[in-house]
Amino acid sequence: MADLDLEQLHDAMIVTADGHELGPVGQIFLDEVTDAPVYVTVPVGLLGSRSTFVPLQGAQLADGTVTVPFDRVMIKQAPLLDPDGRLDGDQTAEINTHYGLLVPE
Repeated sequence: MADLDLEQLHDAMIVTADGHELGPVGQIFLDEVTDAPVYVTVPVGLLGSRSTFVPLQGAQLADGTVTVPFDRVMIKQAPLLDPDGRLDGDQTAEINTHYGLLVPE
């Protein structure tokens, strides 16, 4: 998501590739080198009782909606990680592996 307006991202709703609206963007995680947004959290589970990470690679932002290239099942089955404000390398690798994204070496 190049040239992304963070304000628009803060107020956006997450929609899956299969058309399901999951809820609002929770936290936004930035690349430590480029400051580009790379992950967001989104509420999942019963009444949004927990949050999970969703990569922004391949996502589209338009009209207050972030459409991610993953289906609802994949997002709900993502690893449960504590969104404490920072992801370490192992957590990033776990997220990327789950979503089938290339992990930089």
